[in-house]
Amino acid sequence: RRPTIAEEIVASKARLDEIKKATGSAVLRWCIGNHDNRLDGWIANQSPELEGLPGTCLQEHFPDWPMSFSVHLNSDTVDHTVIKHRWKGGPYAIRNNTLNAGVHFVTGHLHQLRVWPHGDVRGRRYGVDTGTLAEIDAEQFRYSEDSPKDWCSGFACLRYRDGMLLNPQICEVIRGHAYFMGDRV
Repeated sequence: RRPTIAEEIVASKARLDEIKKATGSAVLRWCIGNHDNRLDGWIANQSPELEGLPGTCLQEHFPDWPMSFSVHLNSDTVDHTVIKHRWKGGPYAIRNNTLNAGVHFVTGHLHQLRVWPHGDVRGRRYGVDTGTLAEIDAEQFRYSEDSPKDWCSGFACLRYRDGMLLNPQICEVIRGHAYFMGDRV
């Protein structure tokens, strides 16, 4: 069965608490994606009279994670990086994102976990798809109707040195184990 909104919130809180604990004092941000509108959207469409009632807005359940449609890192430098759930679509989305934006561009909508390096007269920049932290064959993806997916569980690591974005690195989950730079972690 499809998980309830309450079950999704409980599971999400647990995972985000793990991430928060692992990151220590890092600044936390949540880039809203198309799946994040389920609670707010349902209330707006089905029960608009509940608007403003405590607990009816997703952000209220995750106060440590400020939500926005995009996050801009180093916006005043040549290594300006935009993190946004999605922008361009299709199989070349990560290439087209960085090409059209003219900056490093990180998305996650495709769930493919890959890096597209791009070079032109402005220098080197990267398009990144962050994959998904979820198990790709889990129940929450039932809408895919058991079709094969080119998705990948894992995440991308961005590292800046002297303000410059280095080649993003991928941590991929393969057969239930996470691998980073060739090592099982």
